[in-house]
Amino acid sequence: MNSKTDFPNLSKIREKIIECVKCAFCKANCVISKELLWESASPRGKMLILRGLLDGFGTLTEKTIESLFNCTFCGECEKDCLAGISLGEVFLASRKDLFNLNHENKLSESATLQRVDLLCQRLQENYNPLGNLPEERTIWELGQDVQLPKSAEIIYFVGCMPAYYRKMARTTFQILKALNVNFTTLGTDERCCGSLSFFFGDERTAKELAQYNVSKIKESGAKKVITSCPGCLRMLRLEYPKILEKKPEFEAIHITELLTEFLEAGKLQFQSELNLSIVYHDPCELTHFNIYEQPRRILKAIPGIKLLENSENETPSCCGGGGGLMSLNANLSIRIAKRKLETALDIGAEALVTCCPACSATFTSAAKEYNLPINIIDLQDLILQSLKKIEN
Repeated sequence: MNSKTDFPNLSKIREKIIECVKCAFCKANCVISKELLWESASPRGKMLILRGLLDGFGTLTEKTIESLFNCTFCGECEKDCLAGISLGEVFLASRKDLFNLNHENKLSESATLQRVDLLCQRLQENYNPLGNLPEERTIWELGQDVQLPKSAEIIYFVGCMPAYYRKMARTTFQILKALNVNFTTLGTDERCCGSLSFFFGDERTAKELAQYNVSKIKESGAKKVITSCPGCLRMLRLEYPKILEKKPEFEAIHITELLTEFLEAGKLQFQSELNLSIVYHDPCELTHFNIYEQPRRILKAIPGIKLLENSENETPSCCGGGGGLMSLNANLSIRIAKRKLETALDIGAEALVTCCPACSATFTSAAKEYNLPINIIDLQDLILQSLKKIEN
C-alpha cells in the first residue's frame, strides 16, 4: 500500500512534502503538538509520515491514520512554516487518499476511518452530520413569529448546528428582525455546507452539497448570504469556488461583518448595561478572513462589557474542535479547550465569548468536564440582551 496509485492526491503535491526542511517551527503554535507532545502528532511529524508513505519506507497503521486525523486545520503551522508550504493542503490530500482507500476496502479495519465513514454517511443520507432528519432543519422556528418573504436579496444560511441546536438560529433571526434587515432563509431546502465532508476527504459528497446549496441560493435570487457559523462561511466564500471551479454569484459574509457595518452607520445601538468581564475567542475560520476587529468593536460598544485581552505575545489558539476533531477525538478536543479556558480564568474573565457554534460546544464541554467556573457565551446572545430595537 505504498505505491503512488494508493496516494494519488499526495503524489500530485509530492514536491510540497519534499520542500519541508524539518525545522520544527510549525510546532510552535500547534495545539495538537502542545497537548500530545509526540513528534508524530506535530505538523513536522505528519510530513515525515507522508514522505515515508510516498517513498515506500513508511507503514500505514491505525496510529498513523489517527495521527493524520488529529488536526484542527487551524492554520497556525502554515503561518510559521519557513518554507511557505501549504500544510493544510497536504494534510487534506492525505485525508482524501485515506477516505478513498477505505472505500476500496483496503483500510476497512481502521477504527478512525470507520468513524469518518459513519459521519459521512449521515451527510449523504440526511444532509447534516448530526443525524437529524432533513425536515427538522426548521425546528428552530417553533415558538418564533417567523414570517419571511419567499425571496429577498439577503439569505440567512442557518447551518447545521445553529439550526438543530436552535438557540443560535433563533438569536440571529431575532437580531436581523430587530434591525429591519430584509432577509429570508432556504428553510428545509438548505443542506449542510459540506464542511465535515470536505475535511474528512469525501470529495464527492462535498461537491454534491456545494452544487445543491449554490443552486438553491441562485433560485432565490439572493446576492448576499449571511452565516452565523464560521465553518459555513469558509465553505461558501473560500472552498465552493475551488470545489465547483466557479465563483458563486453571491457574496458570503459572517454576521459580525454585517453588524459592524450597522454599528458604524449608527443603526446598531445598545441600551442595557451587562457588567461582565470577558475574553473573546477568535474562531479559526474567521481569522482566515482577517475578521479580528469586527467582533471586538461590537463588544466594546456594549455598555458594561469589560473586554480582557491575553498577552500581546500570545498567538490566538484553536478551541480544539476544528477539522472534525471534536467528532473523532472529543477527549483531545476538550483537553485543548481546557487550556484556553484556564488562560481566560487566569486573567480574571467571568466568561469566554465567541461567535462560532463549534467553538461554543467545545468550550462548554470542557468547562463541564473539568468543572471550570466560567460561562461560555455566544456574542450574539450579548448583542440581543443589550440591543436597542429600531422602530420602523
